[in-house]
Amino acid sequence: MTEWSVVGVIVVLVGLFATILKPLYTQASNTATMVNEIKTLNENIKNLKYSSDKEHEKLWEKSEEHDKAINDHENRIQLIEHGKDVGNYDR
Repeated sequence: MTEWSVVGVIVVLVGLFATILKPLYTQASNTATMVNEIKTLNENIKNLKYSSDKEHEKLWEKSEEHDKAINDHENRIQLIEHGKDVGNYDR
């Protein structure tokens, strides 16, 4: 084999490695970026779930307050309808 043949083979091998390694490097880089983005999304979802749970608790508390007020009004209306003295009504 001549010196130029060896140089040609080396050039072809370097080109082949470059052709294979560049997409692999790009893929690895993209994968790392996506993993970081997925971690960030998971953290955001957890934070949203936590704040959503807190908001639901507040809504249920408010709903219970409304239920008590409605029951109180219902009792007062029944007393009025039946002609009883509302002034003696204990809340």
